[in-house]
Amino acid sequence: MKKFICALFGLMAFAGTLSVSAQSVEKMSVKSLLAPTEGEIDIWVDHAAEEFAGGSGTEADPYKIQNAAQLAKIAHDMFWGEGKVDFADTYFVIENDIDMEGHTWFPIGFSAEEVGLGEVYFGGKVNGRGHKILNMVTQTVDGFKGYGLFGETSEKFELKNLIIESGNIEGTMVLGAFVGHNRGLVENCINKVNVSCLMFYAGGIVGSNTTLDGKGVVRHCQNYGNVSAGIDNYQGYSAGGIVGSNSSLIEECVNWGTVNGNSNGAGGIVGMLEGGTVTQCINRGDVKAPEQVGGLIATALGRSGNCVVKNNYSTGNVTSDAGVAAGSVVGIAMFQNMNTLTLTNNYYDSSICSGPAVGSLSDFFSKFVVENNTGMSTDDMKSADFVTTLVNESEGKNVWLADEKNLNDGYPVLEFMLTPLVGVEEQVADKDGVAVSVIDGHIVLNGVEEAAAVEVYGINGMRVFGGAAAELGYISLEKGIYVLRAEGKTYKVCVR
Repeated sequence: MKKFICALFGLMAFAGTLSVSAQSVEKMSVKSLLAPTEGEIDIWVDHAAEEFAGGSGTEADPYKIQNAAQLAKIAHDMFWGEGKVDFADTYFVIENDIDMEGHTWFPIGFSAEEVGLGEVYFGGKVNGRGHKILNMVTQTVDGFKGYGLFGETSEKFELKNLIIESGNIEGTMVLGAFVGHNRGLVENCINKVNVSCLMFYAGGIVGSNTTLDGKGVVRHCQNYGNVSAGIDNYQGYSAGGIVGSNSSLIEECVNWGTVNGNSNGAGGIVGMLEGGTVTQCINRGDVKAPEQVGGLIATALGRSGNCVVKNNYSTGNVTSDAGVAAGSVVGIAMFQNMNTLTLTNNYYDSSICSGPAVGSLSDFFSKFVVENNTGMSTDDMKSADFVTTLVNESEGKNVWLADEKNLNDGYPVLEFMLTPLVGVEEQVADKDGVAVSVIDGHIVLNGVEEAAAVEVYGINGMRVFGGAAAELGYISLEKGIYVLRAEGKTYKVCVR
């Protein structure tokens, strides 16, 4: 325990004293801050487009992004724009897969107070429509915090339906594939690339997920990449398969990747639990660190509020040096305040990980409720009875299903996992080069002119849309069966 406390306070002191040499910020180039030296790295903000592909930024007419240069325009305008543009309540839609090959990515939104550049939180709303980001590479920037596709976000931020398919994401501290520091909503996103930080708070989806005005939500996300804190012999801290550090809400997420803490702190879902709720999540990845390592949560400290971890399961192996603070559910839980911890109805595969549910538990103020954190055999976890157990313990939110499609090696699945590729339904109609698909409740029509007339009817015969094909994808429809008419052809569409 003494070793843990020393390591923790060492981390806090180190984080508080990190600094860089004073630099003139007048006409400062982002490139001049990039390691190793200026001129060796070519960054996307230097190749930003002057305009988006269309749109006006409203919900009905979002800005259209079709390539990396247009995506980089957001980062460019936030960094260089007059008044530091934050794009609050501005809407964007990604219309194509985006290849970032050739240039290093600089995040959208940043915190760079230590080099005199202040901080700007991105507050826009981005719908990726199931498209992919390819060949995304980030680079350490001196004095910056928050790495990923987005660096720092506000409570107004929303990101939905996006895949990071290939590349490599690294940074100094607070990084995730999609967002470094999230205060908004990240939903229906999949990461497939490795994420590594030099110091602390690395997450497969989000680096740090915090509450601001009731937001800070990570939902329906999956991570396939390996996550590590500590590279190049630095002492890393708090790596999480989904989130590095959490004080808000994580629900219905799945980690498939290996999670590694170089010195302390590795969790299948969360590295450092400062507060908030983790519920209905699955860890399938192996988790390892010298100490403070857990199948779901590495370290629970509760410094930001009450903590709830319930109705989750892990099948990954958990390893540490000599079993120090290692648990199949939580590595270590130790609160030095009056906040509460509720750790209930969590499960792990004891055929794979035979250690205790909780490695170390210190309930100084008798504020912990720790019940039914249970090891089960592989066969039992793949049984119909286990699905029933999860459903019954879900407090009315039935999201657990049997793995009838063998998506999860027979273990129970979450309902959102049955919808392929982040909310993109299978193509439902394809005639003569015209394709109709459904993405996140929106009908998308490809293969016709943008100005082509389109009509959509409900099964009751009522027309629910009439207009140009270019406008169709911005109309959100309720679940149900629809008939679409375009260029003399009729299509049956199911929105699920």
